[in-house]
Amino acid sequence: MRDLMRALATIGSLNSSQIKTAGFAGLVSDTQTSVTNLITAMSADVGDLGEKQANLTSIQTNLSDTQTALNGQLSITQDVNMTETLSNLTLMQTQLQASYQLITASSGMSLVKFLPAGA
Repeated sequence: MRDLMRALATIGSLNSSQIKTAGFAGLVSDTQTSVTNLITAMSADVGDLGEKQANLTSIQTNLSDTQTALNGQLSITQDVNMTETLSNLTLMQTQLQASYQLITASSGMSLVKFLPAGA
C-alpha cells in the first residue's frame, strides 16, 4: 500500500514542464514498473481474498445449519406436551411397580412346593 501511495504521489507531482528534465523518462519508467507490479500483487491479493470469502461463506452456511438443528432439538425439549409426558410417566411407574410385585411373588415360589410329598 505504501508503494501505491508513493507512485500516486510521484504521478501527482509531475507536470509538463519537467518533461525535458534529465532523469524524467527514468522516473516515469520506474513509476510505471512499480504500478504494474502493484497491480499484479493486488490481483493476487484479490484472488486470496476471494478464496477466503468463499471459505467463510461455507463456514457460515455450516454454522447456520448447525444452529437450525440445535434450535429444533431445543424446541422438541422445551415444547413438550406436559399432560402427555406426565401420563406416560405415571404409566411407566405403574408398570415398574407391577414388575417389582411379580419379582417379589416369584421369589417365594419353589419347585419343592409343587412336588408331591411322598414321591
